[in-house]
Amino acid sequence: MPPKAKEPAMPVVERGTSVAFNSAKHSWVLGVVDSYDPKSDTYMCSAKDPEPVTGKVKNTLEDVFAPRAEYLEEDVNDLLTLTELHEASLLFCLKRRYMRDVVYTNIGPIVVALNPFTFDIPWYKDEKMGDYLSEGTVIERNLPHSWAVAHNTYWEMREDKRNQTILISGESGAGKTEGAKIVVKYVGVLSTLHGTAEDKERCNVVNRKVIAASPILESFGNAKTVRNDNSSRF
Repeated sequence: MPPKAKEPAMPVVERGTSVAFNSAKHSWVLGVVDSYDPKSDTYMCSAKDPEPVTGKVKNTLEDVFAPRAEYLEEDVNDLLTLTELHEASLLFCLKRRYMRDVVYTNIGPIVVALNPFTFDIPWYKDEKMGDYLSEGTVIERNLPHSWAVAHNTYWEMREDKRNQTILISGESGAGKTEGAKIVVKYVGVLSTLHGTAEDKERCNVVNRKVIAASPILESFGNAKTVRNDNSSRF
């Protein structure tokens, strides 16, 4: 049996160096190196935010990461364009965007959606849907959104003449049901964008019926989970 490959490690850094380290309670946090033990190849690190925390971590990239200071403030629409691609840098970017009410971020063709627990974010209200509908077959000018996924998928279906599927996944309470409603509503509007008033009204009727059926289905198939008292099974 071949020997287990050694986990990737970063070069040893000095005491006081700013690092991100994996905390058991808070996942990745920004802090500093307090000490390094060469015998065990481990660091003692500490952080002050979100609360004072210390931790002993192995010198592997899965436990400690020394990002360059100029890259810590990066805020990108697509995580693949981050200068330093690491689990910590991804999470820090998502948190930074979430704190300024930007809850959608792309990872290539995938969109990550964080539940904002509000419907009052101006750039996500239905009044902004027209900005996405007015684009061509691929969304290029607007912010990442479930609308963008629905838009691109619809036009791929039209151009390739093949069925398409949008997969919405996430843990309990993440907002999958609401995400599905957002996609269904957008596809309904997009599919009749150039139709007659009668076509649009017929589509709106179907759209309203699909959305109205959701609470009925949920009443037969909900479950309580550790994170959600009303987790949809449909």
